[in-house]
Amino acid sequence: MAETARKGSTLLAISILALAASLVYFTFEFSRFVRQIPEVLESVRVTSERIEPVVEEIDQVRELIQPVLAEVAATREQIPPLLEEVKQVRETIPPVLDEMAKTREQIPAVLEETAAVREQLPAVLARVDAVTAEMEAYRPLVQEALVQSEALRKEIPVTLDRVDGMLDKARVTAREASSGMVTGALGGLITAPFRLVGNFGSAVLGLSREQADEYTEKDLALFQEYGKRLISAGEINASRSWENRDTRQRFRITLVKAYVEDGQECRDLSAQAWTKSAPSMEETVTVCLNDKGEWEYR
Repeated sequence: MAETARKGSTLLAISILALAASLVYFTFEFSRFVRQIPEVLESVRVTSERIEPVVEEIDQVRELIQPVLAEVAATREQIPPLLEEVKQVRETIPPVLDEMAKTREQIPAVLEETAAVREQLPAVLARVDAVTAEMEAYRPLVQEALVQSEALRKEIPVTLDRVDGMLDKARVTAREASSGMVTGALGGLITAPFRLVGNFGSAVLGLSREQADEYTEKDLALFQEYGKRLISAGEINASRSWENRDTRQRFRITLVKAYVEDGQECRDLSAQAWTKSAPSMEETVTVCLNDKGEWEYR
């Protein structure tokens, strides 16, 4: 019995020692935990400070979600028209493919024709070279022909003046031959001398001194000479033209009207001039047959 009591006491002592050791260890660990509490609290504070911006950013994201959802809804509404357009495009593709197939079928014929043209190119180029060589041979002849043409152009006015002089002489001869047979006013008209009383100058054309200085004496003399010839011929709308290359001026005088006024035979002549293609003069000159049988300016 005593042995049993001793064992029980021993176990109790051991238990008390174990409990004491446990209490000591708990006290040690608890003291360590208590020492770590400030650090934990500091970590919690820092973590809280970091969490607050994240929470605010989450709120901002939540505010942005609603417009995004609205945009998604609008996009979803646009999808059916897009699908319809895609469907229409897909329906147009087969005709395009058919056209492409037809075009591809025509390509061999086009290539054959191109090959034939390429085969003909050497002959064409040779012909072009021959034509070019022939043109080179003709070029000296063309230059000579141009020189001769220029000479002929210079001779034409002289020849025309000679022809006009011969015609005037023929008309005068005819009038002189018929003057003995025709009497009265008609006879006087036919045999009237073609001498114009007055000078065909600035006074007749209605030009000022400054305007008259723009024309040469030769051009004014030609106005008078050609006017006499037109009056002599008596052909309405007949005209004479010439050009002064030195002054780059063109001239024309036209018989526009023949009539009787106050018992006198009259003619209206239109005198026109152009300087560098711009009209510089347009006057109407009237001449009538006076009592002396002379043509006189009015």
